[in-house]
Amino acid sequence: MALENLHRPADMDFGDFDGDGRTEIVVANFGFGTGSVDIHPRKPNGWQFEPEPEIQLTTEPGAVDCHVADFDDDGRPDVAVLFGGTRENLSLFLNQGDGEFERKTLVEKNASFGYVRFAWVDFEGDGNLDVLTVNGDNVDSDPYNTLKRDHGIRLYLNEGGLNFVEAFFYPMYGAYGVAVEDFDLDGDPDIAAVAFNPDFSSEKPESFVYLQNEGQTRFTPRSFEIPRTDRWMTIEAGDLDGDGDKDLVLGGGYVPAGLAIDQPRLMEAMAEKGRALLVLKNRTK
Repeated sequence: MALENLHRPADMDFGDFDGDGRTEIVVANFGFGTGSVDIHPRKPNGWQFEPEPEIQLTTEPGAVDCHVADFDDDGRPDVAVLFGGTRENLSLFLNQGDGEFERKTLVEKNASFGYVRFAWVDFEGDGNLDVLTVNGDNVDSDPYNTLKRDHGIRLYLNEGGLNFVEAFFYPMYGAYGVAVEDFDLDGDPDIAAVAFNPDFSSEKPESFVYLQNEGQTRFTPRSFEIPRTDRWMTIEAGDLDGDGDKDLVLGGGYVPAGLAIDQPRLMEAMAEKGRALLVLKNRTK
């Protein structure tokens, strides 16, 4: 066991935050009412971490995703954290040295926004990390899966100086997972996403979309018909067949949340017919 007694962890990443040559682990604890984002030092054996955090970045609940990078170009690793729950926000914890971090909140939204994922990618090729956020969580407090117009995928471009500007929004009910790769091998990053809580009342719920990057923050959406009994929660990209382009794997999640009241028959059909995995082979090469 590398690290135990965590508080409902949602994500983790690694970095040498104190510059001693030993990598620490940062853990985003979503929690339940209480939560935290903690940095744990490595034990002398090299593969375990101390159970008590050396640095606690925040005790705010709702952390769903984290990423380590040097966001302010000062040579020290910082931590980006996406929070869902009551205070929906995207924040940077900037490493000041000597165990001190300064928080900078980049985006803050309403309590029903439903942040679930982010991806840090240089979309413009200028050497600065831009951020793609995904919000579509509808399962904690909305048993009716009420459609929310704010759900979807947003691209914030890094203008330098820790200034981020929203440059693209793709509305997608219940958006839940994202993969960013150069799928068409034209030199720029494209986007693939799944929705865990799409519009189930529609004959063709949008549970998957591929956004082809056309440049200048323009994306062309493409999809295909997926059985209504499939419910996708996760998505990952990788070259599964070794042909030089990135394929996709969609992972199913079948729970009654958002279905039990208004869509009980669909819920039952999903339990019987829903697929656990779907592999999408890229035919670019």
